[in-house]
Amino acid sequence: MSFMRAFLLSMLILFLARPAYAYIDPGTGTMIIQAIVAVIVAGGIFWRRILYFLKKLINKGKKRT
Repeated sequence: MSFMRAFLLSMLILFLARPAYAYIDPGTGTMIIQAIVAVIVAGGIFWRRILYFLKKLINKGKKRT
């Protein structure tokens, strides 16, 4: 899908949207922040495991004297 098509579709959806008349609880913001922090921490742990595995793999290929 081209950029122009996506833009036009987004604008069409935006202008045809009806008001929701919904209430967002104050605790919702805290829940969103917790989810973002959890994703960042989990990503860091996963990235650290990948780096550890690669280091182990590289050191295994080297000859030890």
